[in-house]
Amino acid sequence: MAKFHFKYEPIKRIKEQLEKKVQKEIAVINDLIEKNKEKIVSIRNEMFAKKVKYNAGAKAKELQFQKNYETYMLGLIENINLENAELEKEKSIKLKELLEKSKEKKILVKLEEKHLENFNKEENRIEAERVDEVATQSFIRGK
Repeated sequence: MAKFHFKYEPIKRIKEQLEKKVQKEIAVINDLIEKNKEKIVSIRNEMFAKKVKYNAGAKAKELQFQKNYETYMLGLIENINLENAELEKEKSIKLKELLEKSKEKKILVKLEEKHLENFNKEENRIEAERVDEVATQSFIRGK
C-alpha cells in the first residue's frame, strides 16, 4: 500500500506554529494584566496602611504629606488602569487574530481529511481490482 502524503502539510505546520505564537502572545498579555491588578491591590493596601498610621494623632504637616502621597498613589493606579486598558485592546486584537488562525488551520485539517478519505477510497479500489485479478486468474487456472 502506498503511504498518504498531504501536499499542504508544510503550510499546515506553519499555520499551527503561527496559532501557537498568537496563543503565547495572549498568555503574556494576560500575565501582564494580572501583574498590574496585583500592583493595584498592593498599592491600595499600602495606601490603607499609611492612612491608618498617619490618622493616629497626625499633625497638619503629616496630613498634608498623606494627602500628597494618596494623590501620587492614585495617579499610579490610574496609570496602571490605563495600561491595562491598552493591554485589553491588544488582547482583543490578538484574540481576533487567534480566531482567524484557528479557522485557517481548521480549513487545512478538513482539506487533509478529505484528501485522506479520497486516498483511502482510491487504495480500496486498487486493492479490489487486485483481488478481482487474482480471483480471475485462479478461476482460469482452475478450469
